[in-house]
Amino acid sequence: LEEAIRSERMAEIDRWIIRNAIQEVARHRNDGHKLNFMITLSASAIEDDSLLLWICDCLREFKAKGAWLTFAVSHHDVIGHLEKMEQLAEGLHKINCRISLTHFPFEQEAVNVVRHLQCDLVCFSPDISGRLSKDKQQQELLKDYNQQLHQEKVKTIVIYIEEAAQLTILWNVGVDFIQGNFIQKPVDTIIYDAEL
Repeated sequence: LEEAIRSERMAEIDRWIIRNAIQEVARHRNDGHKLNFMITLSASAIEDDSLLLWICDCLREFKAKGAWLTFAVSHHDVIGHLEKMEQLAEGLHKINCRISLTHFPFEQEAVNVVRHLQCDLVCFSPDISGRLSKDKQQQELLKDYNQQLHQEKVKTIVIYIEEAAQLTILWNVGVDFIQGNFIQKPVDTIIYDAEL
């Protein structure tokens, strides 16, 4: 990705990913599978003034619905492009897409960003997972920010869950979703519950 950023090709890659994701989610939905896709956007996508209209065109082309998509943006990229992200988030919400803020730091300013953008989901910064089992202060911070986000009607996600001890803590904190190799290692194809 660093080479794509240097060669200013991230916007092109973002569009390729978005188009293929919309096509794939529409195919699965048409086959009767109720799933949603989360698509990560780069800073280049945030700056792309024509992206929203292009997403609308893709949704029409594949007879897909915005409600089937969540667009994820990192806290760092949002802070660097706040005005553009506000416009994009407003437009995405109008077509029923959801917004997820990733790499959420334990900072009050980040809660304000979530509130301002009307985010639907927050993915906590991945560096908290490794320290979670041993660090009581991290657990308390996670609990505090999780409660604040729930008051804003925002669902929360913790990633990189690698051990059972983390599950107990996250259950007690009240995190909505978890992701990691402890749950399931990545696979090349989508596996539905009925296939397990």
